[in-house]
Amino acid sequence: MIALLLCCMVISPESSAQQSAQNHLKEGFSLLQAKDHEAALDRFQKAVEAEPSNGGALLLKGMAENRLSRHGDALLSINRAERLGVRSPQLDFEKGWAAVGVDLWNEAIVSLERYEKAKPGNAKAAELLGRAYIAKGAYDKASAALHEAIRRDPAVKP
Repeated sequence: MIALLLCCMVISPESSAQQSAQNHLKEGFSLLQAKDHEAALDRFQKAVEAEPSNGGALLLKGMAENRLSRHGDALLSINRAERLGVRSPQLDFEKGWAAVGVDLWNEAIVSLERYEKAKPGNAKAAELLGRAYIAKGAYDKASAALHEAIRRDPAVKP
């Protein structure tokens, strides 16, 4: 009798959607690590379509978009993730990167400074912060941030 009941149970659409989203996220994360950003973005987009309220999927989608230099799209994804309650240093880093990419200097500085306080040591964060400071005319801060970026990673792009 129990076996018959189990066979007749229907998986709810929500749990099916969540499982689909999780599968896409796992695949996308592996692709992101392999630097196949276009394929990763595709998987993250599918995860968002399966579960639109998944803030983590939106943040990962924004990460892939940043790496593809689609900064406007990245900022939209990251802001949606933030509105859904995602809070993490990684969100601040990605938001700062996207904001630099679309010339939103004040937003970039706020996000990147917050990231630097939470997770110091990222050369890319220091480089992006330096670029934002240059755009705002804060040349002393820009110089310090860019020198710090080079100290952290001498291979950082000039």
